[in-house]
Amino acid sequence: MSEKLIQAGSSVESQCRKCKTVTDHHVVVMDGALIVKVECKVCKGRHAYKAPNAEPKAKAPAAARPKKTAATPTGQPSL
Repeated sequence: MSEKLIQAGSSVESQCRKCKTVTDHHVVVMDGALIVKVECKVCKGRHAYKAPNAEPKAKAPAAARPKKTAATPTGQPSL
């Protein structure tokens, strides 16, 4: 089986940041065999390549913050 050779100028599918959908893109920048930047054929926007079936990155849960409480006057003058 032969795989399709991808190079700058090739057509690939990618998740478009502006269109918010998977569209055809032209490969603009490559680093070896990795696609780095693409240009959307629909909106002409350039952005980092994102595979069309890539899972969104899971965010780490935010650390719990201590609750702020209202300061209560103690009735004693500060020194």
